[in-house]
Amino acid sequence: TQHPSAKEHKPDCPVGRASHSVSIMPKSRLGRIVGNPRLRVNSCHHQALKVVAPDLSVSAIAPDGIIEAIESSRHPFYIGVQWHPEHRYERSAPDQRIFRAFVQASRRHANTTQ
Repeated sequence: TQHPSAKEHKPDCPVGRASHSVSIMPKSRLGRIVGNPRLRVNSCHHQALKVVAPDLSVSAIAPDGIIEAIESSRHPFYIGVQWHPEHRYERSAPDQRIFRAFVQASRRHANTTQ
């Protein structure tokens, strides 16, 4: 279900610039990866979740209540974010940590399927 105020998260700014903060759930996988309880992110979306499926949990939320990240503990690496870490990779250490964690999880998966 879509959140009613999601359209407000599509600012007129380049995706390379942070537009608002998100609060990271400290005990979430995303929280352990980024190591910060709050991040500045580039928000360029016009849709957002209002509720999440039973197997998913919210791992980041914007100040206005928009869900910005979800994850599942039932999978080795299942994280979805509403921002675009690929556009801020060079200047954002938390976004770099997200990519590194994804690469490490991919390598672990590749090693178990060979």
